[in-house]
Amino acid sequence: MVRQRMDHDRAGLHTVSGVDLRGIIQKSEAILFDFDGPVCSVFAGSPPHEVAAGLIRILRDHQQPDETLRDFHTNDPLEVLRYSERFGPAVVGLIEDALIAAELHAIRAATPTPGGAQSIRNCVDSGRLAAIVTNNSAEAVDDYIASHGLLQLVHVIVGRHHGRPDLMKPSGEPLKRALEALAVDASVAVFVGDSPSDIVAGRAAGTVCVGLANKPAKWRRLSGADSVIGDMAVLADQLDASPARRA
Repeated sequence: MVRQRMDHDRAGLHTVSGVDLRGIIQKSEAILFDFDGPVCSVFAGSPPHEVAAGLIRILRDHQQPDETLRDFHTNDPLEVLRYSERFGPAVVGLIEDALIAAELHAIRAATPTPGGAQSIRNCVDSGRLAAIVTNNSAEAVDDYIASHGLLQLVHVIVGRHHGRPDLMKPSGEPLKRALEALAVDASVAVFVGDSPSDIVAGRAAGTVCVGLANKPAKWRRLSGADSVIGDMAVLADQLDASPARRA
């Protein structure tokens, strides 16, 4: 769905590694944000393992004699959705609808990421376009940004394509849709994500990639990004200090 070397400070948060972040931001015309992580923690109030368990129960109810869930274990609801593809389109649809319902329930208690909303505000205030590109449902994103005063700032939302888990990131397809909707070339777009699949998706779409390593273990996992930050406040500050130079 589309709507229009590592250095630590004393807190261990305001850190940057990789290519100079300032230079990346200065060249950008649009910032594309992943949702769960850079903007908020979607399942902060609804443990994801419980959501995943509920989805797996649906799979069990619809498995055929030659299918088994014995060797499938995950605490990630999105991985259950991916796995549901082997059960056929009808079951994928059931899992999709149940996951959307779970996300809409969870989003009411989602925890804002420090610096996330301010990064979106500073993005727009600096003269850039802001988009959210996520494997979560666009409906959940809509609810969240509307309740947090961001609805008028996000130019485009690209959420999970209903019933097509194969098009979720790490596919570059969602990012390409966002760039098309923004009418921005990938070379002047920055994608901010907190997982290796985000970096793969960004590379596939041709954007510059900034990784959010908000946990110590993520620094190495996100080493493929052009730059890695430990706190969204770092990005907010760079956007505030770097007005866009749009043609």
